[in-house]
Amino acid sequence: MKKIYYSLLTLTMALCVWTTASAQSGWQALSNAAADKVPAPQLAGVTGGKIYVGHCAYDEYIYIGDGLSQSVDCRVGVAMVLTRDMFAPYIGAQISGLRVGWDTREVNGNVQAFVRTSFNGDDLVSANATVKYGWNNVAVDTPTVIPDVDTLVVGYYTNLVANKCCIPTFYPKNVPNACYLYVGEQDTEGNEVWEDWNEFGPVAVLLEVTDTDGSLNNKASIGALRYQSVGKLGTDGTGLFTIKNRGSNAITQVEVTTTVGEQTKSQTVKLSSAVALNSERKISLPISYLASGRGTVSITAVNNEAVTNPFAYDVTLMAVPEEAANRYTRRPLIEFFVSENSYMVPTYFDEYFMADFANFREDYTLVCQHTDDQFMTGDDDEIHLMLGLVANDSMKVYIPSMTIDRTDYLCNLMMVEGTPFLYGIPYPGMATSMYNGVLAEPTFASVDIDAATDDALQNINIHVSGTVEPGVMPADEPLFMTVYLMESQVESSSQKFWEDKEGEAPTAEYTHYNVVREPLTPLWGTEISPAEDGTYSMDFNARMYSDYDPANLTVIAFLHRGEQNDNMSRQVINSNEMPVRLPEGIRGVDADSSLEVRDGEVLLGGVRAEIFTPAGVRVTKVPTDGGVYLVRKAGSRDKALKVMIK
Repeated sequence: MKKIYYSLLTLTMALCVWTTASAQSGWQALSNAAADKVPAPQLAGVTGGKIYVGHCAYDEYIYIGDGLSQSVDCRVGVAMVLTRDMFAPYIGAQISGLRVGWDTREVNGNVQAFVRTSFNGDDLVSANATVKYGWNNVAVDTPTVIPDVDTLVVGYYTNLVANKCCIPTFYPKNVPNACYLYVGEQDTEGNEVWEDWNEFGPVAVLLEVTDTDGSLNNKASIGALRYQSVGKLGTDGTGLFTIKNRGSNAITQVEVTTTVGEQTKSQTVKLSSAVALNSERKISLPISYLASGRGTVSITAVNNEAVTNPFAYDVTLMAVPEEAANRYTRRPLIEFFVSENSYMVPTYFDEYFMADFANFREDYTLVCQHTDDQFMTGDDDEIHLMLGLVANDSMKVYIPSMTIDRTDYLCNLMMVEGTPFLYGIPYPGMATSMYNGVLAEPTFASVDIDAATDDALQNINIHVSGTVEPGVMPADEPLFMTVYLMESQVESSSQKFWEDKEGEAPTAEYTHYNVVREPLTPLWGTEISPAEDGTYSMDFNARMYSDYDPANLTVIAFLHRGEQNDNMSRQVINSNEMPVRLPEGIRGVDADSSLEVRDGEVLLGGVRAEIFTPAGVRVTKVPTDGGVYLVRKAGSRDKALKVMIK
């Protein structure tokens, strides 16, 4: 079975327990026991070629034992729902077959394939065949055209042999619309009960369409798109597009069109290398910041041929006018994920991360999110955040790791193509251009912080305010404020280090940077309510504890989009960080050579001092947990000094 690295190993165990429990109701996940793999076959790009329609990647490998199996011999069903946006360009084209994956060499499978408009509807087409390990193209009994409907259900029934036969699930991809039929279960009306179990990933079924007259030669869709939502009005940004070849010719040139409201801009790009038939590629293409609002990006021409019914990818753009961008200074947010159970944290943080980040310390807000140790803020917020940044695919979680502005475009993934990241963080000398690029992005909001303790150093009063430029955010989308009380230079002796490259053992002390002492809002913030002129203000209160060092306390606040957005669109609009102000006149024992504490007694210039609480109550000794006290030389009439004693 795949594994999650380092501190999230316990999460893996929880997932394994959940999987085992679900097996009692029918399904059991089998281990990936062999490295044997069979790639999907590629077809020649010719007129009259075959096109596969569906969510699944065409070039996925099939591993032995990487699917689902019953613990008893049984007949089961698997199916996938194809939505209209997936097959609309092929309406009227001929359904000639299905593609079926099978991941067991030991036993072949007998499948009864079908295409329907609903799970319990009549077959539009059907097919029966014996399939073997790998990818199988199953011809339908009677070729039929795709009708003008809203959905198509593509699937098959098969007989599974106990603990031997598996149907592949494209693990660990998590794609919706995959359904299963448990041993022919039926409801009270006699209809089969298809269950949505897409937690296991999509089933390996694809609809095959034959291009009989060449009308489907040049087609493409956008499988995924990474882009920055915020840009300067009238400029072009760059998006990382996953282009799927949905036609029967190789793609060498595309026209990409951005549409926001009634504004449209198209640009033609010649590709450096072709997108082969039945494959997909990541390609950098332009996106235009035409206006603020919700719009679409689509591939409107392929190989100089206009695309009929082009696939549209929804985007939300925030186009910042030049004059507005000049009114605000952008301060990005970095969240560095830390685990005291990972010996790599001190090495990577001090030697790799800080090597570049130190030059940008005054320009960025840094939060160290602790995922499994004494500095967690509770309720596993940090783990939930980390999983959310990788679309809840725990296979993509690594510690240490980092993200900028809560999006994964930089990113949290292992060995991301085209980025300087390995194990989730940049290596020295590779991140400077990345940091500069992020700083160059415009913003349209400000965040101001005022934080101070009360005279007794028992509470911290925090005021956060600022302005959101009107007319840039979509009118129906709120912004949220997250506020943390932070402390830097926190010493800990529980960090685990690598001893002789054989194991982990706690040794010496480790200095933690920017620990979250108290989250003053939920993880994904509290919604702000700007006035008509865009101004907003919020007040918070935090308690001071004896193990806090007031001299190292700061407040961090950042304004961001909500968690209802996808993991590419939750970005931080702006942030700020300010130290907590101490009462005027306060002095610290460690900063004044005339002050000394011995066994709870306070000495001033070597002379025993009288000790009072801030309320004026005399005490004989300072408690072991310290605090704020008034002190003066015994018997003198000098003005009492207010001191912080730790």
